[in-house]
Amino acid sequence: MIEAWIKEIKSGKAAIIATDSVFGIISKDKDLIYSLKKRPKEKQLILFISSASELPSPIPKDLEELVTSRWPGTFTIIYKGQGYRVPESNLLIKILKKTGPLWSSSANLSGEPVVKDLEEAKSIFGEGILYIKGDVVPTGTPSTIYDYDNKKLVRK
Repeated sequence: MIEAWIKEIKSGKAAIIATDSVFGIISKDKDLIYSLKKRPKEKQLILFISSASELPSPIPKDLEELVTSRWPGTFTIIYKGQGYRVPESNLLIKILKKTGPLWSSSANLSGEPVVKDLEEAKSIFGEGILYIKGDVVPTGTPSTIYDYDNKKLVRK
C-alpha cells in the first residue's frame, strides 16, 4: 500500500494523513494545497523533511544542535525564510524518504478548525485526494514554530 501512496504523491496528488500534531495535508504541489484549503498565498506552507540533513546548507552549528534535540517531533523551524519540520511518524518518514520534501499544512479550510478524523476530512475535501490513516494519533495541538532567522518563538 505504501508504494502506491508514494507513487501517487510523487505524481502530484495530495494526501491527508494523521501526523504527530494534527491531521495534515501533504503534496509535492504547493499550489494544490493552497487551492484545496482556499488558503491565501501570503500564508506560508511548511516543508516536511525526513531529517535535518535536508535543511539548506550550510547548517549553522547552533541550528543543528537545536533541531537534533527537537526532531522528530512537533517543532517547526523557520530557516532562510522557510518553515521545516521532521514529523514523529515512522510511516510519514518512510514516505518522505521516497518522495523527498513535501509541502504541508493542517487539514482544514483556511480559517476553519482542523479536521478531527479522516471521515471529516473526506466530507470537506471529497474525492481525488489520498486519505492515509497513519501510524500516530494526532495530539490535536499544532506544532511549535520557532523563527531561527529572527530568534523568536512564533507559536507555542
